[in-house]
Amino acid sequence: GIGLSSDPNYSIVKETLPYISRRIMTDPSPRTAGALETFVFGESKEDRAGRVLSPKRVETLLKGARKYAVTTNAAISGPGANVAEPAPLDVAAAADALLDVLETPSPLQKLVIEQLTLIVAA
Repeated sequence: GIGLSSDPNYSIVKETLPYISRRIMTDPSPRTAGALETFVFGESKEDRAGRVLSPKRVETLLKGARKYAVTTNAAISGPGANVAEPAPLDVAAAADALLDVLETPSPLQKLVIEQLTLIVAA
């Protein structure tokens, strides 16, 4: 209500997406794992044999997580730190991040392995 009264374009989802993105990718709880699956697969969540990630949803999730990282780093840097938009995605950095995900058991790791298995088996 307060956000909408001062800015008609205000969106609580847009405002909280960076935190939610980071949380949904790192929280190991089964409840959050289900939310991650719902977010990245949409209606095909239950079709485990044939579900494929939605590129648009994954992009939204990754942009949110990157923005969270930038905002968090700026907060650690102190007041007046520049909170700019994240730089364009570096392919090598993305590959390193993917390898980092695969090192630690998590719901995100399971999804990455599932999708890589579908790609290799195709």
